[in-house]
Amino acid sequence: MAPEMVRCELYGASADIFSFAILLWELATLKIAFQKYKTFEAIELKVVDGQERPSTRSIPNTTLQNLLKGCWSDSAEKRPPMAWVLIKLKEVVEELAAQQQPPARRAFMSKERSAHRFLPQRPKVERRGSCPIIHI
Repeated sequence: MAPEMVRCELYGASADIFSFAILLWELATLKIAFQKYKTFEAIELKVVDGQERPSTRSIPNTTLQNLLKGCWSDSAEKRPPMAWVLIKLKEVVEELAAQQQPPARRAFMSKERSAHRFLPQRPKVERRGSCPIIHI
């Protein structure tokens, strides 16, 4: 939950960016964020007021580390839009795919079966008035 939601402030799509990054961290580390805190008050004190975030040290990809940290900004205005997040996620997948793979995995991941074919193309963003519309 984004800090502005916990503080009962007005919030928008950037709150979803914060939450998405928490879920992405949980998928990347196979851990549960803030599990050490047993009460909502403890989470509010450490995460919202103390600006504590999950550690990214166990994530070997620096692009993903930087993406997560950017999405966890305490300021909603400083969080990136989802179109940028998708572009960065595509970069992460490309970087991971470019790393040398074990022989058994290399045989399975032929060009025809590559994960790249499932990645979205760069999203197109158009504006209608002041609202961005993202085509994925």
